[in-house]
Amino acid sequence: MSLLPTPESAGAAAAESGLPWEPGSGQVAEPALHRGWQLTLLILFFVGYLLQYPILVLTGVFFLVFRYGAHWYSRRALRGVEYRRDFSQRRTFPGEETVMTIQVANRKRLPLSWLAAVDHWADELAFLAPASQPLPSRRADLITLLFSLRGHEQAGRRYRIVPQRRGIYPFGPVALSAGDPFGVFTNQARIKRRDWLVVYPRVVPLEELELPYQAPFGDVSAPQSIFQDPVRTVGVRDYRPSDSFRHVHWKASARRQNLQVRVFEPTTAYTLILVLNVATFARHWEGTRPEILERLVSATASIASYAADRRWMVGLTANGAKPNADQPIRVPPGRGPDQLSSVLEALSGVTSYTTSSFERFLLRESSRMAWGATLVVVTAVVTDEIRISLNRLRGAGRRLVLIALTPEAPSPAPGMLIYYSPNEGLAFDPSDAVDKARLIPVQAAPTGRAIPLVDRLPAAVARSRR
Repeated sequence: MSLLPTPESAGAAAAESGLPWEPGSGQVAEPALHRGWQLTLLILFFVGYLLQYPILVLTGVFFLVFRYGAHWYSRRALRGVEYRRDFSQRRTFPGEETVMTIQVANRKRLPLSWLAAVDHWADELAFLAPASQPLPSRRADLITLLFSLRGHEQAGRRYRIVPQRRGIYPFGPVALSAGDPFGVFTNQARIKRRDWLVVYPRVVPLEELELPYQAPFGDVSAPQSIFQDPVRTVGVRDYRPSDSFRHVHWKASARRQNLQVRVFEPTTAYTLILVLNVATFARHWEGTRPEILERLVSATASIASYAADRRWMVGLTANGAKPNADQPIRVPPGRGPDQLSSVLEALSGVTSYTTSSFERFLLRESSRMAWGATLVVVTAVVTDEIRISLNRLRGAGRRLVLIALTPEAPSPAPGMLIYYSPNEGLAFDPSDAVDKARLIPVQAAPTGRAIPLVDRLPAAVARSRR
């Protein structure tokens, strides 16, 4: 599931300029100074004819042929012209290099004396050109590229992009201009196609977050198999009539001369739903702290990556908005090959815009979530209203994990796993020399002392197996 705008919606936005879709059917523009040429040349021709001045007649004929020839050339200048952008990878991470290639082709015999392409490139990205190519002239997000092509010739230019921050960066539309060699007429057209470069949030291995490596969100083993995962094969046994032929181990059957089926590790379907609060103040209308928002997004992406590596079903919901929309972000739980990409792509487009207060959003969205799922709440603020909502969900039987990126430990809550981050800095920034974000587990104890989560795992495993 992609959250990027569809080509239809992108094309509709680009059409506001009034320029046509197809190159070659564009508007031929003539400078105002040249608009009286036709009448002037006709007068010059007739004056020369009446006065019997051949030089005036020839001059008039020459300029008439020149004028209409230039007009004919300009009308056909953009026919068969193709302009496209190719990316070495359209989805990347901060700090990774991506190469964008601009390909321009002239698919007709008529050469192009000049072609100007004014393209929209994301202003937040820095572009690097090879040593043999100069960088194009740039004004804000507008890039001007100049080409000269013979008939049936194509040209390409490569630019390196090294994004430093997550985001969904648009490219396009592009306005093309071409004309006669003397610049008398100009043919203009617009290609409405838009391309997108998705820069994922920074993902930190869960070990670097100092969470317990083994089952930080609870145990998933069970004495009986609820479903069979073909990845977790622990052995073979003799075939039974109730077994599916999809589970037959043919190599083992050939060795033992008897049908053998795979035996799978007993597991339960573990569903993890990440609930992100994009507000960085107690009241979301008070503003935003960009560095804290980046920490929230990176922590959420890191947990999603951890869950996907273990083939857990992982989903996402956030009280932020989709790009170019006002609807909350929702990625249904799944564990397909593209599920992690869908979650990271959704996190790439997270902005500081908040659709509703988190306490109301949490209660409203919980009705959409599978009952047996574990809700991992990631927030930078833990207000009394949020605590009340969490307590209501816990009282209803929901399984909750709270990730609080706060400098002080939240109040412990029975039956809820809680982690907090005492780090005030931008711990997920690649420029940070520490390159580590500490998340400390919190749990109520008779002495008021925090007990590490690893000491509580055996009891949690025993309870889950009962």
